[in-house]
Amino acid sequence: MPAPQPHSLIDRVDVADRVVGTVRRDEVFATEAGFRVVHIFVFDASERLLVQQLGRLRDRNPLHWGSSVAGYLHAGESYADGAKRRLLEELRLESKLVKHGSTHMSDRGCMKFIGVFTTRVESDMPSIGESHHIERLAWMELRELDRELTSKPERFTATFRHVYRFFRSTRGL
Repeated sequence: MPAPQPHSLIDRVDVADRVVGTVRRDEVFATEAGFRVVHIFVFDASERLLVQQLGRLRDRNPLHWGSSVAGYLHAGESYADGAKRRLLEELRLESKLVKHGSTHMSDRGCMKFIGVFTTRVESDMPSIGESHHIERLAWMELRELDRELTSKPERFTATFRHVYRFFRSTRGL
């Protein structure tokens, strides 16, 4: 099942992340609906994090850096199933996913609920499965990423900055 398209239905959720209906993905912000997404951090054997630079033709955040994988959930889709699907769609990877936790943030007047997952891979560089969605990929050491986020936060999406802070604070690093 491909990623939700603008006309696809996604779950509308309340402030406690309970499903209260559905909404078209392209109407989320206009209706200020709560919604669900997943973010996956892919690590290599050296503990480097894979980050992706979003495609130059994206409506939101073109050429900004973000999570290894991210995406909306389909209506009725669990966080775990959405994470597995997006990992395969974006990076052509099938890898054991571990739920790191959940967080939420405000996004253009909406409450965005984020399921955060991690995985480890042995390959040097995964393949880009959605070339229109991803400009390029890069491995970054966490210390290097910390420096970049401090000195040039505008290069990263707001959601990535939020999810990364959540990850670092809950991982005890």
